[in-house]
Amino acid sequence: MKQYFAALAATTLISLAPHAVASTTDLTLTGTITPAACTPNLSEGGVVDLGKISKSDLNLTGNTVVGTQTMYLNVSCVSPAKFALRSIDNKAGTPSNRDWYGLGLTEAGEKIGFLIPIMKSTLADGQTAQSIISWDNGAVWTGHHHLRPNLLISAAAPSDHSTPIPVQDLALELALTTYIARADSLTLTDEVNVDGSVTFEMKYL
Repeated sequence: MKQYFAALAATTLISLAPHAVASTTDLTLTGTITPAACTPNLSEGGVVDLGKISKSDLNLTGNTVVGTQTMYLNVSCVSPAKFALRSIDNKAGTPSNRDWYGLGLTEAGEKIGFLIPIMKSTLADGQTAQSIISWDNGAVWTGHHHLRPNLLISAAAPSDHSTPIPVQDLALELALTTYIARADSLTLTDEVNVDGSVTFEMKYL
């Protein structure tokens, strides 16, 4: 459940007429009090700088790997909590491989490439844990190392790949590999800006 809290106040005035037939109605009050607040954070300011990429270094008829960077995704909570992270591709519709994260478009509207993140290691409160994912908003979990758009990621005990555990401090080591699409699919007469963007959203379980 997301970090929302709803409150409702209601008043009513009932007058009874002689010989009125008694009737009733129910008021249901619902709401959610979230667990301990958690804050996600990315190392390196969350920025991957690929520098200058020469057109001559790109594969003409296949994808080109232009770099693999290590980054840490950390979540700190004021006390242990069950939570997950959802990754949102802010460049949805632009990856040249539809399973991954986009890098934006050229001026001609061509898909520049894609980003593949892999969760290399998971630490939950300093102990080795297992990264797990859910495709169905948390109904079913399974062990996995690839991070894909819109799925949920959480942490589980190494021996259990199906149950998120409460964590106060989570550390995920990510390997981020960037691919540029085949050069013959891109208009490269001018400089092209690689423009990928991913947001991580907290979800309390």
